[in-house]
Amino acid sequence: MTKWFNLLWKTVFRICGLLLVVLFLLYFFLYVVVPHYYYSTARSDVSRKFEQLYQAIDEGTLEEAKAKIDLFESDENLDVGIVDQEGHVIYAVTSFSEEERLEDNPHWKLIKGETLEKAELQNTKFKGVRDLPKLVRFVTDLELEGKQYKLVFSWYTKSIHRVERLMTEIFP
Repeated sequence: MTKWFNLLWKTVFRICGLLLVVLFLLYFFLYVVVPHYYYSTARSDVSRKFEQLYQAIDEGTLEEAKAKIDLFESDENLDVGIVDQEGHVIYAVTSFSEEERLEDNPHWKLIKGETLEKAELQNTKFKGVRDLPKLVRFVTDLELEGKQYKLVFSWYTKSIHRVERLMTEIFP
């Protein structure tokens, strides 16, 4: 009887140990791998859209660029604008509602007539998901009608931060 009892306890401990290992691997996968995968997929999609829009409007006219930016459709949290060399936003279109615009900070958007600081007219530097700011900017020089402008993409990374926060709430 004690032989069977000892065998039963060894089996229970082995099963519990295997379950803990599986739960740890699941936790690792969901907490570490999923946000990185989500981020890299979203970033490559945003980069692709940025490059396509840039190719479509570079070396054209300002009116053509405005029309193509107006037709730009995005399911991402993107804001697109044309900025002159002094930092004045001369044209901007957003995919956000007014509520979303004011939700966190009213100054992070590209708004026609506003002036961006020199630091805001540079590509955002970051290493990965953990230090990802709420706003990532892609900026490139653009020539329209012989004048130099900057094409600015503002990508609001709110959804990636939501995924990460959700993971920390599910798995404390």
